[in-house]
Amino acid sequence: MASADSSTPDIFNVPERNSFFTGRDLILHDIRDWFMSDSKRAHVQALYGLGGIGKTQIAMEYAHRHHNDYAFVWWIPSEERTPIELLFARLASRLELKVAEGKNLDTIRHVLRRQLSQRNDWLLIFDNANTAEELADFIPKDVTGHILITSRSPDWDGVAHGIQIREWERTESIKFLRARTGRNEADLMCFRLAQALGDLPLALEQAAAIIEQTKISFSAYLKKFETHWSELLKRGREESAYPDSLAMAWELSFRQVEADAPDSAALMNLCAYFAPEGIPKSMLATGATALPSNLSLVVRTAMTLNETIDALRRYSLVETDEKTISLHRLVGAIVRDRLSAEEQNTWATAAVRVVRRSFNFDSQDPSTWSDAALMVPHARAAAQHARQLGIATADVIDLLNDVGRVLLKHGRFKDAQKVLEEAFGLAREQFGPNHATVANVANNLGRVLQRLGDPWSARPYLELALGIDQEKYGDSDPHVATVANNYGLCLYATGELDSAQHHFEYALSVFKLHYPDDHGKIASVMNNLGFVMLNLNKLDEARPMLEQALAAAESGCGPEHPTVASILHNLGSLSRRMGDNESARNYFRRALVIDETNYGPRHPEVARHFVELGQLMRESGNEEMGRAHLERALEIATEFYGDDHQHTKTLRDSLKASA
Repeated sequence: MASADSSTPDIFNVPERNSFFTGRDLILHDIRDWFMSDSKRAHVQALYGLGGIGKTQIAMEYAHRHHNDYAFVWWIPSEERTPIELLFARLASRLELKVAEGKNLDTIRHVLRRQLSQRNDWLLIFDNANTAEELADFIPKDVTGHILITSRSPDWDGVAHGIQIREWERTESIKFLRARTGRNEADLMCFRLAQALGDLPLALEQAAAIIEQTKISFSAYLKKFETHWSELLKRGREESAYPDSLAMAWELSFRQVEADAPDSAALMNLCAYFAPEGIPKSMLATGATALPSNLSLVVRTAMTLNETIDALRRYSLVETDEKTISLHRLVGAIVRDRLSAEEQNTWATAAVRVVRRSFNFDSQDPSTWSDAALMVPHARAAAQHARQLGIATADVIDLLNDVGRVLLKHGRFKDAQKVLEEAFGLAREQFGPNHATVANVANNLGRVLQRLGDPWSARPYLELALGIDQEKYGDSDPHVATVANNYGLCLYATGELDSAQHHFEYALSVFKLHYPDDHGKIASVMNNLGFVMLNLNKLDEARPMLEQALAAAESGCGPEHPTVASILHNLGSLSRRMGDNESARNYFRRALVIDETNYGPRHPEVARHFVELGQLMRESGNEEMGRAHLERALEIATEFYGDDHQHTKTLRDSLKASA
């Protein structure tokens, strides 16, 4: 392992070191020894164990102790895919790789993985990972550096060397309590308190924070703890996902915050309904009007928000940086459990409204895609909590619809289908079968099913959406024309080309009433119209239509927009049909570059271009390069559609036939 060179910038985003970290010396030595061994498998290690056992703290301590042994150390919260992608993008930016931060996340992931495989002076820490499968896309195939994972799951065989983390030794618990509180209490009292808290590091931290803040004795805290335990016994303890000792320690912390800082307690209640990691402070400010009056005033300004957060930080309930708030997942679970049914409904509804008002996504504007992706974990968490409580407001439905649209744009079709099917069912229950919201969700669900290669399932949703919208808005409305355009694509996929052309021509006539000639919607529908003409063998009509579409898209959307790539692909198909393979190749190559830039290298749109380029190369006699392109397309198709999808099977059969 190479040491950091003096000229190497200090790239280190690990949370602040815990000055009261105690014990774990044997584990820390084992981690280091395994990393320095000749075993390649040991270059990836997983710390696993119960929630609250101290896995994250051990990973943080290792990073701080061995900072100088690495050129860079990068900390990645790993409960959701999107934060991992965004942290990869930030690391790529810090390493000055030739990609833009926050954009083209899949591209960045591949570029960074290749870069990591070419050097051995780095440490990545994936904190709170769920499964090995979810990290597979982010771990380099050849791990030349070091990777440390924390997880509640023990299932890391074949991926990482596993190290189980258990409770502290009693002597470690006592040492921590004294150091953390600054109180040199008697051995017996320290022993009793550590025993009551089950030697669980997180529970001991909560107890120590209250003792330190309120200046009470160990015996006074233990009395409160035992009183709460007695209350639980009287009303009957329910089975929970977290240790009783931790639940009781946090309950005492919550009660203290409620007494000392009611606004901070309210903020804690709200945050419990978002994803636990990386709650944007800007989201709270943007959504302030959705909150109860006192909290609404508090979160509007950075100064008052930070003051409110500080009370939670002092009691070790949250961690915070300049832009975000994070809390332990068990904190959120316990906060929600202790609220009354009415309070749960209040805060779940508020969380949904806050995210909804902060959601900024324009499917035609790539600059909004990354920020919207960052909101997805919080949107999904807020909607899920609301659904579990039986809340099905318009905001919940709209939020699920927004999440589905973002997932669709990022090529996560199956996830998008699941979210949109839920939204569709809720919309019909809430508003009846003929409401505009039902039509909106049905349109997006139809688009997803279409992208999954199932136009026959997509068709009834698009027909429903078109019928509702025509009745509500009339035939001259651009929204109706948008749905008609989507329906035309579905008709084309089912082989009804003449009907598809009719719907595209209708949509184009409506768009021309409302938009300038170089508007993206006009360019898009002209592209679709040119494409269907091409497949109706109306080549003389298709070419001018596609050329006009390209000019409009480049003018109105910019030369690197995804709509431009789609038109270039169709011009490539037209050129190939007319025997001009050189022009076709140039069109496909330019389309490939644009879509890789916007979507990343592993997206179905990118696969389309690889298929065409692969076939062209094989036809020109370059079998090796053609096969490589088709294999790349097959890899992408398998990832997005699955092994049994018709598109995947067709590509696989094509490759077998030429083997």
